[in-house]
Amino acid sequence: MGKKTMGFLTLALSAALALAGCGQKESGTKPADSALQGGEATFAEASPTAGSPETTEGEAETEGNAMLPGYVAFENYTDGLRFQYPETWLLADGQEFSQEETEQLAELGIDPSLLSLSMDMTSAYLYDLDDGDEKFMPNLNYNVQSAPGLTPSALVSDATISQLTEEFAEQFEAYFAGFSWVTPPEKRSYGGNDYVFFVSAYDLDGDRVLANQAMAVHENQMFTFTYTTVEGRDASVFETVLSTV
Repeated sequence: MGKKTMGFLTLALSAALALAGCGQKESGTKPADSALQGGEATFAEASPTAGSPETTEGEAETEGNAMLPGYVAFENYTDGLRFQYPETWLLADGQEFSQEETEQLAELGIDPSLLSLSMDMTSAYLYDLDDGDEKFMPNLNYNVQSAPGLTPSALVSDATISQLTEEFAEQFEAYFAGFSWVTPPEKRSYGGNDYVFFVSAYDLDGDRVLANQAMAVHENQMFTFTYTTVEGRDASVFETVLSTV
């Protein structure tokens, strides 16, 4: 395994560990956007027009993708990312919550100040209000890191996936209590993009947490998407979101 790939493994581990641990409502780490492209579903390449916001959301059709029923579009021009997510989810992107959003959180017994808006690691945090409760709120985030020399084919190669499985297991076991694989790292394709997809489980405050994660590479950038939920809840929405990237 070359030095470039080993350097990528360090980046991958740091992103996966940090984002997988963002399950509790009190956590407020937030991932950065991406610039992936592939097939019909593409990461945005367009530059913002003068005065346009860095992050937008709405019902406009995403380039190359028809809008899914009940979904809205997320775009971040700086990161060059577009995808769709359920319209009932709460977007935290560093801005203050609206009165309506604050009331939604209050109905769930959640103090908005506990949902960090510092966004140290991410550009957007998406909270699944429908599936949340006073203890745990499923959430989607993503992170982008520089990975010079790493190609999409190298990322999803058997050799890299084997190394990722070994390294991730070693580090996750040290970092998370009760770690186990639900789905070890494997190659999957969604919306024309190739990902290393994996699901890990660990114990947190009496819950069995599931971290669903997918990594992809485009133009020397490595992107990690993470959907964190708890055992027994349906996580298929994560794959639906990936199909719209």
